[in-house]
Amino acid sequence: MANPTVYVKRIEGSMVDSVKECFDRFGGASKICKGKVFIKINGTTASKDAITDPEVLLAVVEVVKGVIPAENIYVMDNSAVTLPTRIVFETGKLAKRIKKAGVNVLFLDEQKPVMVEFKGVALDKPIPVPEILYEHLVKHKGENTYLNLPKLKAHIMCGVTLSIKNQHGLLYDQEKVYHHNLIDEKIVEILGMFKPDFNIIDGTTAMNFGPTMIRKEYVKPMGLLICGQDPVAVDTIGAQILGIQGVKHLKMAAEKGLGINDPAKIAVLPGPEIIEEYKVNFDHDVDKIQLDFHPLVTMFKGSEKVCKTGCLSIEGGIKGLDKKMKFRPFAVVYGKGHNTDDLDKHPGPFIVNGSCAGEELKDYFDKRRADGNTKVIFCTECLDLVQMYNALYDAGKINKFLAKWLTLKIFPLKTAWLARTARKNGGNFMML
Repeated sequence: MANPTVYVKRIEGSMVDSVKECFDRFGGASKICKGKVFIKINGTTASKDAITDPEVLLAVVEVVKGVIPAENIYVMDNSAVTLPTRIVFETGKLAKRIKKAGVNVLFLDEQKPVMVEFKGVALDKPIPVPEILYEHLVKHKGENTYLNLPKLKAHIMCGVTLSIKNQHGLLYDQEKVYHHNLIDEKIVEILGMFKPDFNIIDGTTAMNFGPTMIRKEYVKPMGLLICGQDPVAVDTIGAQILGIQGVKHLKMAAEKGLGINDPAKIAVLPGPEIIEEYKVNFDHDVDKIQLDFHPLVTMFKGSEKVCKTGCLSIEGGIKGLDKKMKFRPFAVVYGKGHNTDDLDKHPGPFIVNGSCAGEELKDYFDKRRADGNTKVIFCTECLDLVQMYNALYDAGKINKFLAKWLTLKIFPLKTAWLARTARKNGGNFMML
């Protein structure tokens, strides 16, 4: 495998000129783009800080339109679990601006699925993927183009969420929560089937503690684009700029021959010194979030085992709850290694998350429930977000519909209408 090049471009002048230079460093858009062009953004949630900057996306669209007819260009994503993609594309009127540019918006959660075999460790059964992507980017890959536009973000579970992690959005909700504790393995298996032709990381800003902490204090202005054809190499340099080492999925992808993760074998343009110039050294692990847990939630963390890609991420969600929010007090039990004397002191309700806590404490909580006064909710998977969300609403007696819609920056009635439209159009997303 030839040594790859990664270009770290300072954003100077117009965004279109900066993006064009990214393409030009690799032979130009005419060399990279052919056939139908599918542009995957990071559209996690309805917050400008958390998604690919619309200005970066629209600049890419303008550059690609210079060599590909607009009707053959598709901007796509499938947003975070339980969130219809249409809602996220309302951020900054993104869907409207894409259509005004004359190109197509592709809500992947509304696309017809086809079953495929990844034959992986995480994706170990037939998995539905959007048929339009399988048809154009797998069966006829050589005839079409896949552009990947992730956001420069740290991630509390898998270190970084860049080019490789961005592809988790190619799956429907049910498959996103499936084996979520094997997230590193899963995204490498997706990369093995869907490998982008070109990657541009939106480094206009960098965000720490993704995906849980979408807060202004964790967003740092950067003014960069990080690009290249090898997604593993691009992410390796992105991780270095974020100051994050030992990213498991980068090593796994390199071992599978999907790219290069050895910095010594990656040519960095304009020079390796730009990495140190922009390095931010994010403390990205969930225990580094300098916020207290919500005062109405008691956390019982196992002393022997709590997986970073599973139960541990729950801590970020509880820390991120609005401290002014009122609900019934409850406890969350997670990980392995619990002292039941401590649990005896709490009246409940209890949310028992994951197989470790569930198996260890089944008999204990069965006895607690037998008195008829203690409510216990078991979440059977290590990180099934839908189970956990519903458990939080149940334990805290929270109106889940009100809580969900009021957290979005779109008028609730419009949000509900967009969700209804998505469902009517065949939306394949999980409901709370």
